[in-house]
Amino acid sequence: MLVSSSLKQKPWRMHFKEASSQAEIVTKSDIDLVRRDMRESELRLEAKISDIKYDLVKWIAGMLLAQAGLVAALVKLL
Repeated sequence: MLVSSSLKQKPWRMHFKEASSQAEIVTKSDIDLVRRDMRESELRLEAKISDIKYDLVKWIAGMLLAQAGLVAALVKLL
């Protein structure tokens, strides 16, 4: 396991103190905002997926009818 030389030289308390002094404090309201944004994004994606599913079913049904017509025409020719 490789450990950087700076970690070996400083005690862990010094690293913790440096990290905590540079960190931003996140409040519960910040977390709630992120959750709300994620939920809104999720709902938009679900709506887009629903629209795509509808279009896909529409195209598959149309191709199924076209294939059935083509098979019927080929059977009639033979």
